[in-house]
Amino acid sequence: MSQRSNDASRSWLLDVAQNGSESIELRKNAVFWLSQMGEYERSQFKDLYRDAKEVELKEQVLFALSQLDDPDAVADLIEIARNETNADLRKNAMFWLGQSSDPRAAEFLAEVIGR
Repeated sequence: MSQRSNDASRSWLLDVAQNGSESIELRKNAVFWLSQMGEYERSQFKDLYRDAKEVELKEQVLFALSQLDDPDAVADLIEIARNETNADLRKNAMFWLGQSSDPRAAEFLAEVIGR
């Protein structure tokens, strides 16, 4: 499905990622392949992050956001790093921001370090 890169395959992968009765590994793989398709909406990843209950799935979504060629994805990572209550997820978001060449990521990290 990940190689098809059409609306039906994206929809199927999203359904798998959102389906709490599927194994976490299968759901994480669905998120990974959605991020690799390059045609997935950033807002859908953000929604998936918000709705996910499992830390492992949220970590995969953070990786997916870091892979998107969308400047708003950096803003999403900054928002998560600022507001997430789980310290490990905040650190994970900051790690991916550290991999970004976007100046907003560097500004945010400098702000955090300066506290």
